[in-house]
Amino acid sequence: MPSPRVLFLLGNFCGVPFGGYKMIYQYANGLAAAGFSVTLAYAAYPHEKTLRGRAYDVLRTGYHWIRGWTRHCPWFPLDPSIRQILRWTHREALEPRADIAIATACRTAAPLAAFKQIPPRRKFYFIQGFETFTLPEPELRATFRLPMQKLVIASWLRAKVEEEGQSAILLPNGYDGSFQLSRPPADRPQASVCALYGEGWSKDWPTTLQTLLLLRRARPDIQATVFGIGARPPDLPGWATYVRRATVAQLNEIYNASAIFLGTSVQEGWGLPVGEAMRCGAAVVCTDNGGYAEMAIPGQTALVVPARNPDALAAAALRLVEHPDLRIRLAMAGHAHIQQFSLQRSIEQLAALLRNSLIETRGGNPG
Repeated sequence: MPSPRVLFLLGNFCGVPFGGYKMIYQYANGLAAAGFSVTLAYAAYPHEKTLRGRAYDVLRTGYHWIRGWTRHCPWFPLDPSIRQILRWTHREALEPRADIAIATACRTAAPLAAFKQIPPRRKFYFIQGFETFTLPEPELRATFRLPMQKLVIASWLRAKVEEEGQSAILLPNGYDGSFQLSRPPADRPQASVCALYGEGWSKDWPTTLQTLLLLRRARPDIQATVFGIGARPPDLPGWATYVRRATVAQLNEIYNASAIFLGTSVQEGWGLPVGEAMRCGAAVVCTDNGGYAEMAIPGQTALVVPARNPDALAAAALRLVEHPDLRIRLAMAGHAHIQQFSLQRSIEQLAALLRNSLIETRGGNPG
């Protein structure tokens, strides 16, 4: 029998590391290794309706084409068997024949739902966040009611889907062996902290920065390392180290050199860096958002405080600085806890779901 053909429907190309795209690419690689024929379909201007917005997307798409990003991803090693296609719209991106299609964000859900060539049981909506930053909440919630199978990465997102009278399958994010503990937590500088710089509102950089300043004021020996995609934040003080576009190897070094990781986001679908830090043995201090909650159990695997509260974040981090036994206990508990989130297990779960959808609609073995 021919390989089952799976199409992931995405927005435009993403030229820099991004958590949501990383997970899609990891699943694409995993499915290709499991015998699926995988296509990544991008739309050049799926969002903007204005002439200016479309002109920007056309120029960006031309840049991607010239750089060869239609043939390879500049920051993620895709399986060479995976096909990447670029079309102007999501409707055109769905034209290639596929047995199964997966919408990867709220903007891609409606075009897939309207595509008649694929039965609803073979349409999946992969929900990685509550994307009110993309659509108004009523419109976003309406996408949860579209006739497709819903996959969610975290329990809080499943609750959002269930609020709309729908069911969803939990497909948790997982980690492979890329992040490893190489330096015992007890051997790290007690006052070393690392954090992520993100420009989006959900990452809440102002709170991250204020927390670091409070820590430094209380403990002048604080060593801070911040990593991010963009240029060094202009308001980051000179005593803090900044690493731009860190490689996986560099991130391992940062996490393993740090006693504490600060997760300050207001909202996360999941929050990959929290798990990465746990895998590398950093004790986690983070906010009480739904994504972190999959990994951060208050008082057991992390210290958890309210969002947008730099005073509480700094106080929790100082507690770990001043109580190394507590820090080491949390670090080791987090490291043990995060092992249950296996990328390979999630890939196998997704592959089984896709194959079952073919069996249900064909009435036979999809091969």
